[in-house]
Amino acid sequence: MQGLQGFGGFLSGWTKIGIKRMGELHPKPFRVACKERYSVDEAAKKAAELYSVWQNEIKQPSWQPYKIVDIDGVKREVIDEDDAKLRNLRIELGDDVYNAVTNALMEINEYNPSGRFVVPELWNFKHGRKATMAEVIKYVFNYGGVLSANGIKKIGADMIKQALSYPSKLIVKNAGMNVKVVVEKILSAKDFRYGYNAAKNCYEDLIPAGILDPTKCVRVGL
Repeated sequence: MQGLQGFGGFLSGWTKIGIKRMGELHPKPFRVACKERYSVDEAAKKAAELYSVWQNEIKQPSWQPYKIVDIDGVKREVIDEDDAKLRNLRIELGDDVYNAVTNALMEINEYNPSGRFVVPELWNFKHGRKATMAEVIKYVFNYGGVLSANGIKKIGADMIKQALSYPSKLIVKNAGMNVKVVVEKILSAKDFRYGYNAAKNCYEDLIPAGILDPTKCVRVGL
């Protein structure tokens, strides 16, 4: 997903195809709810505070407001409506805020259940779903000639470069190490097999060590 940063400025703003941050709350429901419950002077500050509190709650791995249900013979993980925090949230701030929080919880549970941090995703805002790569490419080339061919190629190259480094960055981050320092050391090596072994906390030839990025990791990064 790091590769999506290459589109950061290009797909910013309200567009048909853009970047949606999965697991990130939308502030509008909080602003509306607080305007109904607090004075004009207090509403904006309170909305910002509550937004920050609940965005932080969503990121906590210890909070698991989900349950397993059987839908047509398939077990699925859904929001547990009986979760105490969610019940209180609904009572205090209403359905719109409740829905915003539960939607963000479902997104983060799908995209990053272990790390519980926001993940960028190419998104088709018109249809409310993931954008296909074909849609993104078509959108880029039909953007009205804002970018030259070389500019588009550079965006693509930067995306691939960042995406391929994503598995290493995630491993280093989860190991509690300095991502920038470790990645720079890996990239400075002449041997492409040289990398960081988080289990041993050392740098070595990763191929004989049996450490390879799963195909899924690289695909998700791309």
